[in-house]
Amino acid sequence: MDKVKNTSVNTGNENLDKLRRIFPQFIKENKIDFDALNKFFKDEEVIAGEEKYGLNWAGKSNAFKLIRTPSVGTLTPQEKVSRDWDRTENLFIEGDNLEVLKLLQKHYREKIKMIYIDPPYNTGKDFIYKDNYTENISDYYEKTGQSKNGIKMTTNPESAGRYHSDWLTMMYPRLFLARNLLKEDGVIFISIDDNEVANLRLIMDEIFGEENFYAQINWTARNKPMNAGTARFKLQLSEEYILVYGKITMQEHKPFKLRSSGEKNYPFHDEKGLEYRLEEIQQRKNIGIKRSIKMEFEIPGAVLSNGYRWTIGPETAVNLKNTNRLVIKNAKALRIIYSNEENNSDYHPLWANFSESCGTSENGKAELFSLLENSVGFETVKPVDLLKKLVFHFSDTNDNVLDFFAGSGTTAHAVMELNAEDGGNRKWICVQLPEATDEDSEAYKAGYKNIAEIARERIRRAGKKIVKGDIDFKSLT
Repeated sequence: MDKVKNTSVNTGNENLDKLRRIFPQFIKENKIDFDALNKFFKDEEVIAGEEKYGLNWAGKSNAFKLIRTPSVGTLTPQEKVSRDWDRTENLFIEGDNLEVLKLLQKHYREKIKMIYIDPPYNTGKDFIYKDNYTENISDYYEKTGQSKNGIKMTTNPESAGRYHSDWLTMMYPRLFLARNLLKEDGVIFISIDDNEVANLRLIMDEIFGEENFYAQINWTARNKPMNAGTARFKLQLSEEYILVYGKITMQEHKPFKLRSSGEKNYPFHDEKGLEYRLEEIQQRKNIGIKRSIKMEFEIPGAVLSNGYRWTIGPETAVNLKNTNRLVIKNAKALRIIYSNEENNSDYHPLWANFSESCGTSENGKAELFSLLENSVGFETVKPVDLLKKLVFHFSDTNDNVLDFFAGSGTTAHAVMELNAEDGGNRKWICVQLPEATDEDSEAYKAGYKNIAEIARERIRRAGKKIVKGDIDFKSLT
């Protein structure tokens, strides 16, 4: 008879793990933050108990109220500005993303595989959404200054006194609601710069759980100074960041795809019909592994060139020979590599792989200009290759991709282009506030009265160039 352990399941830890899965933002240092729970579920203010680790700011209680308050808006079809309404599965939604995220909870909860957002960086020049949890979306538009052309947004200067607090209160409920939409193995990417990266890390740790932090990717945003006039007097920042979080830990996540460095030719076939290629197993001594003396052993029939060493050790060489994977040809030692070993392998993400060039903001602006034949006033535009890379590595070919700070529509463009390349059927959802363009801007003069109009037109024109796949969209407001 097997021995029975004289210990029972620790239900306390089990329940804590369950709560962490649902509400990681209420677990601090492996304890339940009851104050935060009360603030979330009650209207009245809660007097804080013992001191604890976490981020607090003026307006955090309002952020919880914004989360709890149900949406009173509805989504109305815009068939006139849509493309192939009856067939397409892509969605472009014109509206306040807080309202839209609430409306998406019913049909898209735990159905989004990947989220990418490029929110306001809080530079003092970009806008902050003026949320009011007691107003419906129509009242909101009216009271924040909507004209028939779009919404006039306000800046958030440092002199305002609640510089960081306003930004945090704007971001927190949106990120909280976004997490609900992710699948169990879903991933979110957030572009940010030095202004708020530290605060963003803290609220993301709270909402997603710090154990579900995957990476902070460095991206070279620009090669030229943003202000040539001051470039010789002060540092010009060229790096931005992409924070990566999941709903589960990296260890729990299935391996991510890793694209091969290039297409390889497999000209040979073995007796079973499997295709393979031959790769020489020597390289110069000054490349790669140190202590190359151990890599200079004898392989019968092969000649090691002067100044070279083997790329494998003696044990590996013997194993390859015993399994008929080592070929000697013209005094050269070559190993057999089968196509299925390279193309069908899964790899965990190597963040260093993102150091390869994905383009800069200058590339993104050039891409947008080539499509719209107008610069339309965007200072920073993410390049399509950057978004394609993220979508490729972190989604499957039939997944849903969401961007609720859509801007010029780069995410939609990237998804459509990637689908055309790999035969995928990924669907995208883009949300953009109809922020009014300045009447003196190039965009306004070109006929674009708000940012949503720019994004829609960019997606239309990109689709016409791509041609293949679902290049259309339903537009709603």
